[in-house]
Amino acid sequence: MRKNAAFLFVLLFCGSIVLAGADGNRKKFELEWDGGFSLINPEDLNLRTGFQEAYEKYWNEDFLAYALDKGYIESLDVQKLGEYKKLRRAIPLGLRLKYSLSASLAISLGLKVVSGSSFSETFHQYICGLQGGGSITRNYSYFPLNVSAWGIAPMMGAHFSLFLNPRLQLAAYVSGGPLFGFCRQIMGKSSLESSNINPGQESYYKLEYKGSGLGMALDTGIQVRYPLRSRINVFFEGGYSFQRIKKISGTGKTDTGTSVDTWEGDWGIIRYQNSGLWGTMDETYFTNSWDGREDEWIRGFVLDLSGFQVKAGLGFYF
Repeated sequence: MRKNAAFLFVLLFCGSIVLAGADGNRKKFELEWDGGFSLINPEDLNLRTGFQEAYEKYWNEDFLAYALDKGYIESLDVQKLGEYKKLRRAIPLGLRLKYSLSASLAISLGLKVVSGSSFSETFHQYICGLQGGGSITRNYSYFPLNVSAWGIAPMMGAHFSLFLNPRLQLAAYVSGGPLFGFCRQIMGKSSLESSNINPGQESYYKLEYKGSGLGMALDTGIQVRYPLRSRINVFFEGGYSFQRIKKISGTGKTDTGTSVDTWEGDWGIIRYQNSGLWGTMDETYFTNSWDGREDEWIRGFVLDLSGFQVKAGLGFYF
């Protein structure tokens, strides 16, 4: 599918040159810069944030609520601060050189960069009242829980335009190229369990994944252009950007403060299941650590940064 799409795009690009090459008097260069805002939903990358939220609820809030209901503890006071945030937005930036083949047709070469990240910081405290007046306090903090992704794509494009009036121009474009993608997840967690007679000892755990891969980017949209001066245009555009990488590989690292462990592997999706008297947890998350867990592989990880985008920019003729 990817090879067919690439072949059709190159055929369209070369055909545009052949069809418009006869109009040599209208050739003109334009350097464009643009930036904007994109709505994305990289579902696989966001799995970790959702998993950690469900994990804390299942093993602490749900479990202790069950203990309270059965009378194993006298009281339960829960305090939660912060929010588990998923990656929903990205910033696209672009630079391209356009070459006019006619008044209504241009081709371009450019470079596109897209990046986005989410940062979560949460605190959970569970104070369990015991019979006889004692208490146990559990404190859990995530700082940070960060997921990020970025990509770089050299792009080749075709642009079709018409003038709505002598100054206002409407253009449609399609561009594509290889996408070099990168992603990262950092999770730090501290935990402390204490009682009225034992202050306890805080423990810390840090997990980090880094990955990269090669995929495809394809942009299409509509652009409205208006001249500011004889050689400068301002433009606004909206469209859709397909940006997907089907295989990610990279490194992993854990740090407990007393020991560090590192590894490498392909990113993939794994399922976590557990059933207890207080309920059931069935969630998926991504990992690249498969030592002894190869049979738990569900499917490969997909980095999908596709989404609708709006941008604004300036064009300089020369």
